[in-house]
Amino acid sequence: MASRPELDIRTAFDLPPFKSITKILRLENYEASGEIYQYLSDGFARIRETHPAKRSIPLDWPGGPTLHALTSKSSGGYIYPSVIVKYVDNPRRHPVELLNHILNTSSTASSGRPFAELDAIYEIILDPPDVDIPLMKRLLHVIIEITRLPSASRSMVHEDLTHRILSAPNLDEFLSLGEGTTEIILCDLHSVLSVTKDTRRPYIYFHHKCLEDYLCSPERAGNLYQPQADTHFDILTVCFHHMELWNRKLVSPNAHFQSIGITLAYSCPALRHLFWKEQCFPPSVLDFDARIVWRCFALAGVIPASRSILNNFTGGLHNAMVGWIDLF
Repeated sequence: MASRPELDIRTAFDLPPFKSITKILRLENYEASGEIYQYLSDGFARIRETHPAKRSIPLDWPGGPTLHALTSKSSGGYIYPSVIVKYVDNPRRHPVELLNHILNTSSTASSGRPFAELDAIYEIILDPPDVDIPLMKRLLHVIIEITRLPSASRSMVHEDLTHRILSAPNLDEFLSLGEGTTEIILCDLHSVLSVTKDTRRPYIYFHHKCLEDYLCSPERAGNLYQPQADTHFDILTVCFHHMELWNRKLVSPNAHFQSIGITLAYSCPALRHLFWKEQCFPPSVLDFDARIVWRCFALAGVIPASRSILNNFTGGLHNAMVGWIDLF
C-alpha cells in the first residue's frame, strides 16, 4: 500500500493486527537517485531508438553529466523525470533541442521556491507555439472542475457521465467549439495530460495532480491561473446554453434528448452542484426562464430539491413550479 502519511491511516496501521504484520517504508528517507537515473537513461535510450529524427541523435546523448543533473533536480521524486521524458519524446520536435531548452530554462529557476524546477518545466510546456493560450487556459480549468464534480457531489454527477463529457469530441460540443478544437489545442501537452481514444480510458486526464496544483496557484501559474468561481460561472453559463438550446427545438423531448446527448444530460446535475457551491449565478443568466430548468431536469430524470435554484430566476411561473417540486 502506498499513501501519504495521513493521521487516520497511520493510526489504523499502528493498531493490531496490522502493526505486527506490516513494515513502514518512508519514501522521504528512501534513496531513489539510482532508480531515477536509470529511469531517465532508459527513457532517453528509447527516444534515441524510436524518434523520427533518430539518425541525427548522437549515440551517447544526453550523456552522464546531464543525466546526473536531471536526477538531482528530481529531488527523489518521479514526477519531474516523467514529465521531462514525455516532453522530449515529441515526434514533431527534435529531442536534442527540446532537452537543451529545458536545461537552459532550468538553470535559471529560483532555488528559493519549493517547486521551482517543476514550475520551470510547466512554463515551457504550457506555452506551445501557435496556440490560442486563453482557450487553452479555459480548457484546462474546465477539465479540472469537471473532474472534481463526482467527488464533490457524490452521486449527483455520475463518474461515468463525467468521463464521457471529458472526451475530446464531447468537450467540443459542450463548450460549443468547432469539431476537433480540443484535440488541436491540447495536442502539444501530451507530456502532462492524456487526450486518448483508448476504449479503456477514453477521456482527457492529467498525468499528475501536480499540474492541477500548479494551475490553481496564482503565485505559480501567473497568467494561467483562474479563480475557481470564474470557472464555475463559465460552466454554469454553458449548462444554461444547452438548456435553452433544447427548449428552442420544436421536437418531442425524447427525440431531442437523443440528439442533444451527453451535453444536456451533464448540464442538469452540474448546474445543481455548482449553484449549491457558489450560491449565486452569473448576471447574464439571472433572467433565465425557470420553466426551462424544470423541463430539462424532468427530461434528464433528475428530481431536484430546487427551491433555492428556482427562486433565483425572474422567469414566469417559478413559484408554481417550486410548489410542484416540493411535492417530491
